[in-house]
Amino acid sequence: MNPSSRVSPQRIAKVIEDYLEAHPGAADNLQGIISCWLPPEYRHVSPEVAEHAVEMLCKRDILRAEPHLSGQVVFRRPPQDPADDAS
Repeated sequence: MNPSSRVSPQRIAKVIEDYLEAHPGAADNLQGIISCWLPPEYRHVSPEVAEHAVEMLCKRDILRAEPHLSGQVVFRRPPQDPADDAS
């Protein structure tokens, strides 16, 4: 068994938070978060664990889920300043 398959959603949430600190404008769907935002040692995490981590971050208002025209949901940081929401 791959060690990253046993990683907790809390750990993945922390890794995503760290990524957002370095890339505050990042936005992607769940698969993009797994394949682009997570470092290589965590890219084999199950989609269920990643989804749980993203849900935790949404509940804490660290991420926001936005429907995309493609039908997928895109996750990004909520604007930190009301003027940021103009985009």
